[in-house]
Amino acid sequence: MPTPDRRAPRLPFKDSLDPDVPAASLAAPASAQRLPYLSDLTDEQWERAQRLVGRQGRSDRGRRADPREIVNAIRYRWTTGCAWRMLPHDFPAWRTVYGHFKKWRKAGLLPALRDTLAARPRYESDSP
Repeated sequence: MPTPDRRAPRLPFKDSLDPDVPAASLAAPASAQRLPYLSDLTDEQWERAQRLVGRQGRSDRGRRADPREIVNAIRYRWTTGCAWRMLPHDFPAWRTVYGHFKKWRKAGLLPALRDTLAARPRYESDSP
């Protein structure tokens, strides 16, 4: 008598846990645009933040992470309070984001970054 198969039933779609799906097919193409989050930087905010963070998007392994997306991910975490590992997958890897967060915190950059992003832009109608 054959033994019953006690494995979980296979899902009708292939997900990231399926060993039959190559990892390369799961990654979104680099040119793919994601939908914005409410915590994402505006272009004006990015211009101000870029002066602080510069082009510090190079990881230790030679791969590049977009510095704007790293700041967006940090802002997302500041807004939602989620755990690092719970960052949405459309941001750079959580370890990359956390590594930059630690480096910027140690350099004393994070308070300045928060102040810069929270500052209200000046308009011509504003009094000096």
